Amino acid sequence: MEETLTTLDRSKQMEAEIIEWRRRVHAQPELGFQEYQTAGLAAEMLFECGYQVRTGVGKTGVVADRGSGVTVAVRAEMDALPIAEANRVLYVSQVPGVSHGCGHDANLACVLGAARILSQARIQGAIRILAQPAAEECADEAGKTGTYAMIEQGALENVAAIIALHVDATLPAGKVGILLEPALAAASLFAVTIEADPQSQGSESAADAVLLGCQAIQSIHKLAKKRSASVNEPIVTIGSFQSSSGVGDVISQQAVLKGSFRSFSKEMRKAIMSELEEALSCVVEGGGQYKISYGSGQPQALNHAEITEVMRQAACDLIGPSNVLGIKRKTWVEDFSKFTEVVPGAMMLLGAEIATSRRSHHSPHFDIDESCLYIGAAILAETAIRLSDVLNSDRE
Repeated sequence: MEETLTTLDRSKQMEAEIIEWRRRVHAQPELGFQEYQTAGLAAEMLFECGYQVRTGVGKTGVVADRGSGVTVAVRAEMDALPIAEANRVLYVSQVPGVSHGCGHDANLACVLGAARILSQARIQGAIRILAQPAAEECADEAGKTGTYAMIEQGALENVAAIIALHVDATLPAGKVGILLEPALAAASLFAVTIEADPQSQGSESAADAVLLGCQAIQSIHKLAKKRSASVNEPIVTIGSFQSSSGVGDVISQQAVLKGSFRSFSKEMRKAIMSELEEALSCVVEGGGQYKISYGSGQPQALNHAEITEVMRQAACDLIGPSNVLGIKRKTWVEDFSKFTEVVPGAMMLLGAEIATSRRSHHSPHFDIDESCLYIGAAILAETAIRLSDVLNSDRE
């Protein structure tokens, strides 16, 4: 009697291919809404597995369907970051100034692996694979990120549940983190415009918008350190500082700071906004004035309890309960949250730490332990199979 292979066994058999897919994408990174080669690879793999494939969804996204009945979607991102890679590896980025410094190449490889496993499995319902563009806060001409663009073009039509993963270079390879609550933070963008008092120009006490901006950054930095200490991760970030003067011997009348902050509740968001106002009081005290505005960001990622439990149990059965960690809270911001605003879903973190050299996400040296990839593919596939069984049981 032939031994029955588990989902993990099947994924292990194709480990070399999953790694190769990841390396092909890694070597040719593409920014948001420019993922033509990456989308082409995904579409080719999915077509070969018997999926009905649509390309150009949300400009460069891919939607692939297989089967009939209640649909479970499995999603991955495709875009890279405008960061020059500093690693010395055979699969190093061949595109100057662009690299997969977050791990979307690995996420996509896992989903493609899961898609192949699912194409060979007996499933009651339908499976949809989503390869999403522009997850890294990149917007199109209409101001929409890849997620919104895909949703508007029907990527979630008839979908009853959606799952995903993200590699985590701070978790050991071989382990996974299951998000047990709404654990990924919401993101809020802000901009501060600082004006020097024009009446003071020409006097010995002339206000300088650049100096006022520096004082504001220091004050906000103190707030950031205080907030971040409780979770050991960044909460408030200043990402841009520009002044109105383009030369070195002219006092600037205006400076603009741009940043973001993360929050886990509406109350926390309001508290941070109040603290920002307090931190910026130094601008007024220094002889200037300021205006702060808030832009759209990422909503808080919401993990559906029942879907999360299916994912947790699938992971426990495949790699053992000791390798499945409960993650209560993380300050990461994840574009997946836009999907879970529309349909229930769950995301897990895939341990990808290089044991001798932990790497930071969004850095020139980011890389992963590729031994994690077949594990991620297997858990995604097993979760999708179990969800499909549950959601389609009434059709029997």
